This record gives sequence, C-alpha cells and structure tokens, in this order.
Amino acid sequence: DDTINGTLLEGSVAVSQRIDPFAANGEYVLSHISGSDNAGNNFNYYKGDSDWKQFLSNSNIQQTSFFINNSKEDTTAPNITGLNLNATTFDPSQPGGAYLTADVSFTDDASGFNNLYLDFESVDTDQEIYVSLSDDDTINGTLLEGSVAASQRIDPFAANGEYVLSNISGSDNAGNNFNYYKGDSDWE
Repeated sequence: DDTINGTLLEGSVAVSQRIDPFAANGEYVLSHISGSDNAGNNFNYYKGDSDWKQFLSNSNIQQTSFFINNSKEDTTAPNITGLNLNATTFDPSQPGGAYLTADVSFTDDASGFNNLYLDFESVDTDQEIYVSLSDDDTINGTLLEGSVAASQRIDPFAANGEYVLSNISGSDNAGNNFNYYKGDSDWE
C-alpha cells in the first residue's frame, strides 16, 4: 500500500512512523527486520541472530540507529493512590444481578493514565472476577491526577465466599506499565 519507487521486482519503498511525543530519550537501534513477497516467501532476522551482521551487510543496511532528544520524555508508570469498591457483600442471584464497581485514584507524571486491570480471586475456588478501567471511562479530574470508575457484572453462579485482589496492572499513554501479583515480594 506504500508508494513503491521502481517495480515490485526491484525498487524501494518508504514509510513514516509517528514517534510518540513522550518517547524516552536515547539511542534506538534496529533490532528486528522481516518481510515477504507476493508468493509468501519471507525472511525474519533479529539482532541476536548469528547471521544478523551478515544479513545487514548483504542487504547494504548501514544506518541501524537514531537518537531521540525529547524534553517531554515519559518513562514512569502511573501511580495508584486509592481503590474503593461499591460494597463489601454482593448477591449476584438477585433480580437484575449484582455489579462490582471499582473506583481507582491515580497520578501520572507526563502522558496521562491509559488503563488499569484489577483481578479478584476467590479464596476458596480460585474463580476470578475482573474489572477493566480505561481512559475511555469517565475520568474525574485529569489524566494526570484523578480517578476512574468502572463496573463488572458478577456472574449469577459465582461461588460464595471472599474474593481478594490478586493482580493489578496498568499503563499510561506512553506505554509505561506496572504489573503486580499477590505472590510478588513487593505486593504489600
């Protein structure tokens, strides 16, 4: 779909990629290259491959890096500053069912909150109930400091008993992320 200079048998092709306005400073090095022809023949090389340098030489690829000098770089994941649930006991078999609503407070230093995933696990059965929150949900405040809430319908056949937070992960708009599991040494 890109513009070809020459023919499909011999030529060149160029494409542009927008660099994220919060991209980290430093050198970016070509680490992977792959391609294919219309018959489905393909190649795939990674910089750790034993024939990587030979492939670059044979392909006359000399420029394999560039630098970013960005005054707006963002390399820090968002911080969660609070979590509130809409209730402590639910009856999902009631008419209309039951919904777990999570309201999460956050801060971020530059690009802003993007998404958050909470996983609650049954202490007795390992069944899971999750809540997914994103910047598409209503934000109270800004993407740099605020709160976001979302609801998840609880299955009407969910097991009785206590459900505890077992996993929390999230990211900002620059792709910085965090991921914690209840078994991690730094969970508490």
